[in-house]
Amino acid sequence: MDLLYYWHILRRRWLVMLVPAAVVLAVAIFTAEDAVIPPPVYNVGVRFLVAPPDIEEGEIPNLVADEENRYYQWLTSEYVVNGLADWVNSIRFAERVSGRLADDGIEIPAAALFGTVSAEAIRSRLTVVVNYGDPDQLATVMDAVIEVITEQNGAGIPHLNGETAAVLLLDEPIINEIAPSITGQLDLPLRIIIAIFVGVVIGLAVEYFDPYIRSGDELEAAGLDVWGEL
Repeated sequence: MDLLYYWHILRRRWLVMLVPAAVVLAVAIFTAEDAVIPPPVYNVGVRFLVAPPDIEEGEIPNLVADEENRYYQWLTSEYVVNGLADWVNSIRFAERVSGRLADDGIEIPAAALFGTVSAEAIRSRLTVVVNYGDPDQLATVMDAVIEVITEQNGAGIPHLNGETAAVLLLDEPIINEIAPSITGQLDLPLRIIIAIFVGVVIGLAVEYFDPYIRSGDELEAAGLDVWGEL
């Protein structure tokens, strides 16, 4: 009996229940290229070994051997790499890359580059990754990133006093396409399911606040006697 009751509600309110799902589906069809098939994203990553400028013997107290000089070089390089990683992740670095691209006639605002370039420091090694939607422009952006890191890194490390740290590029940039995430693939089905659920809730709410009496069962539930139905 209860299932039959809900079936009658579904027959009366099916249009209200389907409206949210229909709206979501219509928007998805209108923007099908982005909603159903997410645009591809590409990335490229390279690694650098970084060393600070040469340390003169007179600048280090009690320097007695070349081994100590190398020790100080490696120790300082870790601080330099950490500073470079912070610089690469900043808007200031994005501005320099944008300016370098502008020299070649390529206009990409710094705001568009900020966040697409990320860096991580591991001891004396700097790893830089760039994510972008255009593979052709990505190659150009990465070339500019490498050039700025190699030639202008002194601007990101105040402790270098304007000098440039030695940077060795370890990898050849190789562009890869990033596969769509599971979340992105399930985005549209989940939105439709949620919209249907919302529609059902709205339909039940409309039925609950409906002032009309549509069956004898409702009268009996109100304590009235029903002699017959037409």
